[in-house]
Amino acid sequence: MAARVRDRLRKAKKHDALQIWRSEYLEALSTVVVTEEMQGMLERKRQFAELLSTLYSPESSASEQEAVAARLGPSFRVA
Repeated sequence: MAARVRDRLRKAKKHDALQIWRSEYLEALSTVVVTEEMQGMLERKRQFAELLSTLYSPESSASEQEAVAARLGPSFRVA
């Protein structure tokens, strides 16, 4: 799969319509601003992913899974 992607990228470099010029790229990049709200959302998503990985990990103890389920709320039950 990675080889196919690299091959397609090499082919795309040859087509003017598919190229992104450096100045356009830098301009587009400069318009992207990560607000504090977005940073908070990303941090909450990261924490949620960590909690889920603990909840569903076969290496987690039952008490760890129960603690995570309690933090996540009544929608998550450890069976």
